[in-house]
Amino acid sequence: MFHIYQKANRKIKNKEARKKIKKLLKKKKYAETIEKLKEFIDKETDEKAKEELKEVFNYYNNNFDALIRYQDKKDIFLPQPPDGIEFKGLGTMESSIRNVLVLRMKNNGTAWSISGANHMSKLLCLKHSGDLHEQLKKILKNSKVVDFIDINKMIIDKLNESKRTISDEVKILLKQQKKPTKYNENIQSSILYGQGKVTRMQQILKGLSTFDFMSKIL
Repeated sequence: MFHIYQKANRKIKNKEARKKIKKLLKKKKYAETIEKLKEFIDKETDEKAKEELKEVFNYYNNNFDALIRYQDKKDIFLPQPPDGIEFKGLGTMESSIRNVLVLRMKNNGTAWSISGANHMSKLLCLKHSGDLHEQLKKILKNSKVVDFIDINKMIIDKLNESKRTISDEVKILLKQQKKPTKYNENIQSSILYGQGKVTRMQQILKGLSTFDFMSKIL
């Protein structure tokens, strides 16, 4: 019904006309809804508004069977839910898929196999229905595992361990820098003025080691 009402809300500009159409839909008078739209189209003088009314008419008329809610269709048998289970409407299911599954499994760079997506979907449904903890207890009741893994504690422990490791490595590097280095005549390195953009100061420094120093700076 969300999409059916949405079409009326977006395209029927006249407030009273929109209200009448939605009222007929709510009362499940779908044939009368189509006839009322024809009436509005014939009376409308504004061409843009008329085109939008025609769009609503075509949408409803071409999808007339879909206007009838699945709960009201006689050829559809809906089984009764088991004890303790409640069947939610399709609108609730669509919202749950968008807010629970889509945000976790799409638009974040992840990729899923069919089996992996099915498993993750079941876990997410259990989590948001509040049954995940009980199901895990059933799975682990015959296991030696007594307590559940505290993910937050694991992350904090790992961070502290990393901090200690980094701190120790930094201390070692600082000690090495404080040690006096011995001169090694075999080690060579480039001179500052030999690289990068040549500046006036670099020309002077370079000239100190050449015979044409005076000609360079004059």
